[in-house]
Amino acid sequence: MGRRRPVRLFPNPTPPMKTVTRLAALAVFTVALLPAFAAAQTVLTVREIIRVPQANLDNLTALGGNVTTADVTTNLAYVHSGQLVQFTGVALSDPYNSGLATPVAGGTSPTRIHVFVRDTSSVAMGNAGMTTQVVGDPNILSVMRVGRVYTIIGTMQAFSGVPQVTPTAVQDEGPYAGFGFPASIMDPVSVVPTDINTAVTTGGEPRTTVNWSRFNEFNGQYVRFQNVLVTATAGSGVAGGRLNFQWNAGGSGPLVNSDDISLRWRNDRAGTTSYPNPPYNTRAANEIVVPPPVGAIINVQGFANLRGFDFVTNQFVPSNRLFGVSPFEDDDVTILSAPPIIGEVTFPSAVPGNSAVAISAPVTPDPARTISSVVVNYTFQPSGQTGQAPMTDNGAGVYGGSIPAGPDGNFASFDVVATDNQGGVSHRTGTYRVLHAGIDAISDIQQTANNGAGASPFSGYTFTSGMNLDAVVQAVFTSGSLRVAVLQDDPAFGEWSAIWAVVPGAATIANGDRILVTAARVVEFSGQTQLDNIVFSVQSAGAPLGFKVLPTGLLNGSDPAVLEQHEAMMLQFNNVTITDVNADGADDVFGFGEWQFSSDGTEANEIRGDDFSDAIPEDFNITNFVIGQQRLFIRGTLRFANSQYKVVPVVLGDIGDIGVANEPVAPAAGQTGIQYTYPNPTTGAARVRYTVAAAGAVRLAVYDALGREVAVLVEGQLAPSTYEADFDGARLAPGLYVVRLQAGGAVHTARLTVAH
Repeated sequence: MGRRRPVRLFPNPTPPMKTVTRLAALAVFTVALLPAFAAAQTVLTVREIIRVPQANLDNLTALGGNVTTADVTTNLAYVHSGQLVQFTGVALSDPYNSGLATPVAGGTSPTRIHVFVRDTSSVAMGNAGMTTQVVGDPNILSVMRVGRVYTIIGTMQAFSGVPQVTPTAVQDEGPYAGFGFPASIMDPVSVVPTDINTAVTTGGEPRTTVNWSRFNEFNGQYVRFQNVLVTATAGSGVAGGRLNFQWNAGGSGPLVNSDDISLRWRNDRAGTTSYPNPPYNTRAANEIVVPPPVGAIINVQGFANLRGFDFVTNQFVPSNRLFGVSPFEDDDVTILSAPPIIGEVTFPSAVPGNSAVAISAPVTPDPARTISSVVVNYTFQPSGQTGQAPMTDNGAGVYGGSIPAGPDGNFASFDVVATDNQGGVSHRTGTYRVLHAGIDAISDIQQTANNGAGASPFSGYTFTSGMNLDAVVQAVFTSGSLRVAVLQDDPAFGEWSAIWAVVPGAATIANGDRILVTAARVVEFSGQTQLDNIVFSVQSAGAPLGFKVLPTGLLNGSDPAVLEQHEAMMLQFNNVTITDVNADGADDVFGFGEWQFSSDGTEANEIRGDDFSDAIPEDFNITNFVIGQQRLFIRGTLRFANSQYKVVPVVLGDIGDIGVANEPVAPAAGQTGIQYTYPNPTTGAARVRYTVAAAGAVRLAVYDALGREVAVLVEGQLAPSTYEADFDGARLAPGLYVVRLQAGGAVHTARLTVAH
């Protein structure tokens, strides 16, 4: 079928302008990189690269509805994880539609982009297992175009079970038609929900889990569902919010969820400067994506990934590991028939107080139907007050009404219900909190109605009045060009008393400042509540409030409410043990720079550390930690991202010294290898200590993260011994480098970070 352009749920933007000069320059750049490790990678098909042993998948299948996250993590052992590989494939998705990565405030691109690629061997071998995503530097991947063939060299790794190739080189080979490939190489694979997910029972209740028997076939695959029924929506068409919907085959059988990783299918990227348009395909700030309503019959296509969004509790097992599908283009979802579509609900910009709250929303019927009624049902908790109010058409299809004033401090939930003349019914839900005195505490924003896990009652709201939030700046740090202030307003570190705020680039703010926030937008950024577009003034300078000291076992995930109540707080964990060097893969690669640590040394009580702050080098986890190592403390702000809570050290000083001298020395005495690089990280000069076990040719060189040789430290014949070589990185750009020792017919590597 190729790429279609039928009915759209929202208009396309003006196509981004890209200059020939820029594309040509980037193309030359990527081609030049290709020979860098020409002999080091293994040439494979995508099917081989992302394969999980069948025995492992059989284990998961046998567990049925009893499968746990730990079972999935243990069994999803990709055969080629951590290896440098090479394959040739055709690009199926537009790199400028990629929107999963953390945006870089004030920057010109995100930290990474995603492109889905199908192996060209699929023409002869079939599509099963032949599609995956290439994830990495926008400077490398932005040159890729849908329908063109590329030779890709990169490292295969998995993030939370999702396989991907991080490229060191991408070479354009030309359009697929030039190779004689049929147009069908671009087509999605027609599937039904039972192909990728399967129905199981847990405790006698129906659930959905992955169809593990066909996991290798559909992992990453480009798929298409036809005539499926939308059963639920979440984050429906809210400015600044995420968007997801769910479907199955006619109201029965296993469920499938959408996953909004494309810029065209998420509402928290619209109008941002961090994904500038051009070249990125972001929408205008007021161009809100509205999902197909519950009850709609749709066709939907996209890329299957093991990161589906489970927005209704206990529908999936395990809840954070299921096959979801990511639409990438505007027309990847086509509504065939539907009840009314309810657009974004709008509110006043003042904090709801002791007066009625006016709301409105556009309501659009199916072309063959008409609207019969629109009402809003509301409930206040904990008072229990309920009611219904009519909503009337303003003549342009926008229906308005009002919810009466509620008791102070109550949480209001509402449901806009639109009914058409054929009995089709649609719902649009929302929340807010009644605060007669306005927002004057962080807990007013952070606390949830159930006092547990969940989004802020003000998620998606922009307040220009009614805010007087007096807080202390606990820390200020950057991630890319994103600048974050950690705010705390309770010196006793009570529940719900911390929040992240995105600081405007030109604003002057320092640790210990007491600030007054008078306006802001409340957003759920990857599940974490934070403020942006803040208007504030510095009231006084001072010292931060310090850290709340806790054991890791209190925050290991067994009680989601405790985690939510501590979100964004500056926490300290004393006398901890490193339990995992790379939380998402092999311990000899830094992966996503995350590690696990525990107060009692057990995995049962471990929590993640995260290098989100730029002050922590991306390879810090593998160059400084080993399993079993003890640290005097690890501290930082508590972040939620990718379905997990993580401790983010703000500066290197937030990671305490080694408490016990238990660092292993590698290699073993007398064996060839690199013993250490010191200091690491280095501000320029470093010493490399290495051992040669047998006489022969030896070459010791340093490469940058893109595989380019930047220094040769040793080259010649050496006798068996231990040697040291000096490295001068003073003139090199800060970043990750690889020290590579060739001796005795083998290659040994070590990581070295230059941090000026």
